[in-house]
Amino acid sequence: MTTASTSTIISPHLRSLAESIASAPDQSERLLQDFWTVIQQEGTPLIEPSDTSNACLVTWLYRQTDREIASIEVIEPFSWKAREARRLSKLDGTDIWYISWHVRNDLRGSYGFLITWADGGEPWRGADPLARDYEGDGWEEEGRTSVIVMPQAASLTWRHADPSVPRGTIHEHTFHSDTLGNKRAILVHTPAGYEKSAGPYPFVVIFDGEEPGHPAPDVIDNLIAAGMIPPLVAILVDQIEIRDQELPGNPHFSRAIATELVPWLHTEYKLSNDPRDAILNGGSYGGFCSAYTALHHPDVFGNVVMHSPSCWMHPNLMETWATRNGDMTADPVGEPADIPLLIQEFQTAERVPIRIWHECGGVENGPAPARIWQTFGNRWLHDILQLKGYDTTYREYVGGHDHAWWRGTMAEGLIWVFDR
Repeated sequence: MTTASTSTIISPHLRSLAESIASAPDQSERLLQDFWTVIQQEGTPLIEPSDTSNACLVTWLYRQTDREIASIEVIEPFSWKAREARRLSKLDGTDIWYISWHVRNDLRGSYGFLITWADGGEPWRGADPLARDYEGDGWEEEGRTSVIVMPQAASLTWRHADPSVPRGTIHEHTFHSDTLGNKRAILVHTPAGYEKSAGPYPFVVIFDGEEPGHPAPDVIDNLIAAGMIPPLVAILVDQIEIRDQELPGNPHFSRAIATELVPWLHTEYKLSNDPRDAILNGGSYGGFCSAYTALHHPDVFGNVVMHSPSCWMHPNLMETWATRNGDMTADPVGEPADIPLLIQEFQTAERVPIRIWHECGGVENGPAPARIWQTFGNRWLHDILQLKGYDTTYREYVGGHDHAWWRGTMAEGLIWVFDR
């Protein structure tokens, strides 16, 4: 366990507290309680001004309970700091664990804590219990992640439900696929005022739709009410815990979506048959699958909205990396690798009539072997799309590989699709 004294604290707020406790130790219990009362009201992390250009000083805080802690580590996808540089220290004589570093003042990102217990019990990984912001996240056991939003981070205008706008309706279905030999839950969100006789309606198929708190219904209702998009039907697909098998370039899954799911949806809902009205959406592997499926089935899907698609990925890379290194944590820079699969696919195929909006985090630092390939791979794909003559747009947000952005920026992609 690392402990710290007043002299090592760079947070003005925390240093002032430590100095007050040192000068009046008999008042320490009251001072600590007052500190945590304010922190609980305002939320964490602590964000303070900094002399560093275009940055603020961020202090991550955790309050110790009765269970003794061996170490705490901040887990986040944007700093590129080594693990030891993300470990919190315990302030002597208090229940405060903390670490401070400078963060860009326009960043938005998810984070959490990894706690190792002194009693040797199973480590705990989860969201910051005092965070001021959270986002649903199917990749975390809790189904949510804590989020830091820096003072100048771009706002996600359409992200949250607006109680003043008409709400659509969620319909639950089970989709059986003969091609895949499996079944899964499908949620269909119809817009407010939906009438089967009034169609046909444009639609969006969304991968990883089972993730907790998926914002698609709220975002779509908000956009429709504001006149930014036409009434739109959303289909949220459950990946039944095999997304790593289905999403990154699986031709059978893409075929099932195009030739089984969509025709079945047409029997249940009044959807447009025009590919220009059909959209695929997803993040990470879901983004990969969106572009891959549209490329191979442009007669069904004419639009792609994808967030941080895994443009670094090639199946051979995954296999050789695990074999060579024994795990997936080593840094891949300098290692030989195949041209990523999605880039190969678009580079070698004839241009098809699809439109593509995609984005990526400008500071993405995913697990190996993605890492630096993620941002550079997205730029590479954008270059290929432009050279091929696709109607496409690409942007980079200030953040990592992160639901904290994707959950709101899908609105920008949908607006772009219908601005034609």
